[in-house]
Amino acid sequence: MARTDERWTARGLLTSGKFAYVANFGSANVSTYTINATTGALTSIGAPATAGTNPFSVTVDPSSKFAYVASYGSGDVTAYTINATTGALTSIGAPAAAGTNPYSVTVDPSGRFAYVANGGSNNVSAYSIDAAPGALTSLGAPLAAGTAPYSITTTGTIE
Repeated sequence: MARTDERWTARGLLTSGKFAYVANFGSANVSTYTINATTGALTSIGAPATAGTNPFSVTVDPSSKFAYVASYGSGDVTAYTINATTGALTSIGAPAAAGTNPYSVTVDPSGRFAYVANGGSNNVSAYSIDAAPGALTSLGAPLAAGTAPYSITTTGTIE
């Protein structure tokens, strides 16, 4: 875990057991760590990757090629490519718009779709993922959810 502002956040996700990512709410970036396969110890790879305002969660697609960060303050999702050797994140382009105050982002097991729980607008944004660059494309208007949705996940494979 990394200290972020006056909060601790543990929203990192391991990719192939080699890397861990932490969304740093207070510093608007994402820290990357390598994971020692024997001890589990984390080692920073260097400067964090820039994210939107108040990044709240991070997830990695099933192929471990792309990472996605939901940013609470800027209301968007930033997509990154993952360097398979170092774990470094490189922004794919402009962030995709989400609803108000997105808290959580997930990628379905097929790696074809991403979903974001928008706590401030009480809805869920859905995106298709372009397999080559990893870019997100909105699937239309967000869908209604309960009051202040905080987390989202999927099961199985969409066929």
